[in-house]
Amino acid sequence: MIYAIGDVHGCCKTLKALMQKLPYEPDDLLVFMGDYIDRGPDSRGVLEYLIELLDRHRKLVYLRGNHEQMCLDALKGGQADDMALWVQNGASATLKSYDGHMDAGHVWMLDAMPLWYETEDYFFCHAGVDPRFSLDQQPKEALLWMREPFIESQQNFGKQVVFGHTVLKQVWVTANKIGIDTGCVYGRKLSAIALPDQHVFEEPCCDL
Repeated sequence: MIYAIGDVHGCCKTLKALMQKLPYEPDDLLVFMGDYIDRGPDSRGVLEYLIELLDRHRKLVYLRGNHEQMCLDALKGGQADDMALWVQNGASATLKSYDGHMDAGHVWMLDAMPLWYETEDYFFCHAGVDPRFSLDQQPKEALLWMREPFIESQQNFGKQVVFGHTVLKQVWVTANKIGIDTGCVYGRKLSAIALPDQHVFEEPCCDL
């Protein structure tokens, strides 16, 4: 079984509560869809929890989201525009959870996160794919930032694309895509989906 977990955005209590609901076994694959940090109150706690999971479960994939990329660009690139973009998108909440300075090991963890992961039937990425390119030729910007024309596309991508990034009222399943960001940090819920049976697990936000 595969369990895909949606965008957390610093909502650590909600993430832990949702994980208690998932009946995953040692051989099941857990895929986290990115955007662990920013906006919510405990980005540090989220990353610490993900590190703890590495000691308890052997099949984990932590995808990089656009918020992790903004953080990396700001902290490693050092350009004023990069820092400004990150600040506009919730950096203050993240830095507050670290008392002003992110742990270097956590920054390294973000930098090591892949942009995509695939199985025989599914292609996992944070934001979506550009319909103009095959799955093995996707631009980095698409994987991190894509909304349209991916969201409305009915194109057969060869595999079902599982994504977060775009906030939806509920988990959205179509023939070619599965969207699982249900707006936890906006006071809604954090969602996960089991594949291939498509059973949905939800936890109302309890962090805000």
